[in-house]
Amino acid sequence: MPIAVFASDWEKRIANAIWLLFHDRPLPLSLFGDFHQLCVANPLGNDTPRRYERGIHYTPAPIVDYLVNTILDRAFAGRSIDEIKRLRILDPSCGCGAFLIAALRYVLRWLDDHVGDADNSRDSWLQERFDVLGGMFFGIDIDERAVVWTIRLLLLAVWEASVVNLQQVPQQCALALPDLRRNIICQSFLDVKPDSPHGRVDTIIGGPPFVRLRELYRSQREQMSTYRKRFRSARHGQFDLYMLFIEKALNVLVDGGCLGFSVSNSFIRTLGGDRIRRIIAQRSQVIEIVEFEDKEVYPEAVTQIAMLSLAMGTNLQQSSRHVFIKGVGGIRTKLNSLFHGNIGSASDIVAHDMPSHAFNWPDWHLLADDDAAWLAHIRFVGRPLEHFLTGIGQGFNTGADDVFLMREVGRTFKRVVFGRSRLDGKTYRLEGKVTRTIIRGRHVKGYRIPESHDLCIFTYDSAGRVLLEDDLKTNFPHAYQYLMHRRPLLAERPTKDNVPWYAAWRKVPDLFQCSPKLVSSKISSPVGFTLIDDPTTVCHNSVVVIVPDASRIAPHCLLGILNSSVFWRFIRLTTPYMGCGRQVLRLSDVRQFPIPWPMTEEHRRLCETIGDLARQAAQGSDVRVVQERIDTLVNRLFESEG
Repeated sequence: MPIAVFASDWEKRIANAIWLLFHDRPLPLSLFGDFHQLCVANPLGNDTPRRYERGIHYTPAPIVDYLVNTILDRAFAGRSIDEIKRLRILDPSCGCGAFLIAALRYVLRWLDDHVGDADNSRDSWLQERFDVLGGMFFGIDIDERAVVWTIRLLLLAVWEASVVNLQQVPQQCALALPDLRRNIICQSFLDVKPDSPHGRVDTIIGGPPFVRLRELYRSQREQMSTYRKRFRSARHGQFDLYMLFIEKALNVLVDGGCLGFSVSNSFIRTLGGDRIRRIIAQRSQVIEIVEFEDKEVYPEAVTQIAMLSLAMGTNLQQSSRHVFIKGVGGIRTKLNSLFHGNIGSASDIVAHDMPSHAFNWPDWHLLADDDAAWLAHIRFVGRPLEHFLTGIGQGFNTGADDVFLMREVGRTFKRVVFGRSRLDGKTYRLEGKVTRTIIRGRHVKGYRIPESHDLCIFTYDSAGRVLLEDDLKTNFPHAYQYLMHRRPLLAERPTKDNVPWYAAWRKVPDLFQCSPKLVSSKISSPVGFTLIDDPTTVCHNSVVVIVPDASRIAPHCLLGILNSSVFWRFIRLTTPYMGCGRQVLRLSDVRQFPIPWPMTEEHRRLCETIGDLARQAAQGSDVRVVQERIDTLVNRLFESEG
């Protein structure tokens, strides 16, 4: 039915949800469970979505199908029918049962293919299937409504299978239905006891919640100390909730058991993921990791997804592989090609087998042989970038951008600035000397001077020291009055370094005073760096700031190198990505980018030419043409002997 015929907003939302779920296939019996699950992730009305607090995300059907089929194919291989019926399959965050229903359908199809039709009795067929459901399938979720839907839909799935296989609607018969209230429970998986029915299982499949540390402190503050004590992956530093689910899953899986999770890919390369990588390597073997270039694989969730498949035990002698799926959309077609082994004909699927040492803790080297050799070469001929710098870091972090950042709408010379608030849309009068133009990530384009109409209230002196409150009140009364008006919002920030209420949430980085400095958006695409030669310009914390040591390397030469294909290949191989063609410039990796050293005469001549070309690009020359010449020279720089 066309969406336009619905009168109310909630009816349109229902129609949109149904279209998202089933626009390309017939409506299944599980419609209302799937619909409820999507509504849990994106509630009707104007309430704040609970998915950010609980990490609730609707797992798309192609990912569910791929994980269920690959994991159960592996779990069933070499087992007898009786052994398979004794397996225990668990989804630790089952939602409305998408993974469990897909797994149940897999098992029922498998039984039909392998058991045969020795007993054609409808009652016997149904009873056996219900017994399989009650004995093999287990689920946990913190949403009681989702648990109820899962129980209903699992029972309906057996009924649906009976219609398909028996070619008739089952009539009333004497059946012992399983009490699934013992199988599907409302609880946190992280609290499951080892001696419970859910505490020792053979197969775990699902999509655990992913909630970043900052959101956990906001929504689950009372549980954070418990997480820190109970889980090694949360013991120190950054972690995400899904990492705890992986660790817990490895605790409840039996030896030789299988795990298939759809999670954020942040654990694969980040420093915060080193502990869970270590735990995985110590207890299991990675069978497969599938990553997606598309950052919107999940509906209405901008997250880079990875499908992780593990086998419990470290001496399994099983092969491992890493898969990267390029492009946007078409996930079902791509995963079908991957599942059926049609990789050669799919240019958007890159898969390579991994050696046994690839997943040794704490680092995982998910590189093809040619990439690994290239990376080893440039590291051999170079010295880390940090040795050529005065400083490197991120820009200004206010902790309350909606308060401190405004849109400049006018000024009277430099004395008075008029800024439009992001909170209420009103225009406020501010003293020019207590504001700075701020460069955000979206303002930075390769080689171009950033253009920004955003301003930042900057309550610091020229040396970067925070102003005394009395001085702020006396010398900048308009700004002080505005900040007093926003004080309740500022008081909610967890400030660091003992900064006062009217300043940024932590100490201002010294880099803002340096000049010249190279800057790029923290989430950048190739040729993303430019050079700023104004020491008063403030960079936002979405910007990476690099200050070269001019006695070691010329700023424009470094600009050309950091915009080259060599640097971008290094970043692509070592840092997380954020959608098609965009990478996260993680400071720890940027610091380690090698610069050829020691410098020979040939190196110096190449560097001078690279610097001249970068200067031309910054002055308005055709960037594309100049960049091609820079790329050629930078590649020669890294290929020449030191």
